[in-house]
Amino acid sequence: MALVSVSKGIANEFDGDFHIWNEYKLTEYSEDRWTTFTWAELRFFVDASELGLWLLQQKAYASLSDQLKLGIGASYLDAKSSSGGWNSQSRLEFELNPRCRLGRDSLIALRNRIELRSLESLNYTERLVSRHRITWARSFRASQQLKRIEISEELFYDFESGQIVESRFRPANLFFSASQRSWVNVFSQIRSRRLPESGEWEHAFILGFGLRMRPWR
Repeated sequence: MALVSVSKGIANEFDGDFHIWNEYKLTEYSEDRWTTFTWAELRFFVDASELGLWLLQQKAYASLSDQLKLGIGASYLDAKSSSGGWNSQSRLEFELNPRCRLGRDSLIALRNRIELRSLESLNYTERLVSRHRITWARSFRASQQLKRIEISEELFYDFESGQIVESRFRPANLFFSASQRSWVNVFSQIRSRRLPESGEWEHAFILGFGLRMRPWR
């Protein structure tokens, strides 16, 4: 609770809304070339007082080489509008993700995703959005608790408007070992979105928590 209170104070100084995001990842299958996992999210808006979005996603990745991954996936989400109603959205996703190792424990990873979105709020009109994320990550092999730290920036480009419509900057994402096959993470994020009606930008400070689990085999 102390961490949440501090984060709310930061959000007030930032002059934006305060969100809490929860992320869950279950890896069903993983080997050298193939990985599949289920991803789920809960997002709480309006100073973290109400659920504003839930999401389910299924992904599969194939390693084309040590430096390149191909990904496909599908997502379904429900998001609360400003009027209080809920609008569903389904997505088909395609990714091509290069990475470059910086020595033994660090890397730079790029995620380039194309999403075909079907929006209930627009009578299931389809929209094409591309997302481009760059992440610097460092692993800590000797540490018993802290296993990894990441810093990332992601930009969203909407093909219909021809504009960048969102930015997600994570200055810190920390991963801790919970057991032999599970990890918890905590992250901070600044989310900036272009409002479709006015074209102005709104900002939110986000405190996030996650749980990631791998197969029991």
